[in-house]
Amino acid sequence: MAHNSTILSSSHTWDDRNIPIKYNQLVMKKTVIKDDVWIGCGVRILSNICVNSRSIIASGAVVTKDVPSNVIVAGLPAKQIKTI
Repeated sequence: MAHNSTILSSSHTWDDRNIPIKYNQLVMKKTVIKDDVWIGCGVRILSNICVNSRSIIASGAVVTKDVPSNVIVAGLPAKQIKTI
């Protein structure tokens, strides 16, 4: 995992419209990163994501969906760009 990357395991709900979002309930969700994964610098992996084994996440990518095994993902949001 390269520098300046973030792995999130929570997010806010927007259920109560009478209070600011930041004060709404915080929901914890599991984030899984399996073996032999390369995470480039500045990557953001959101909560409730599974990054499967032998995958590469390109620098600056924002991962919003599960990443399959044996692929390279890149972009915002991250999309599969190559099979390895």
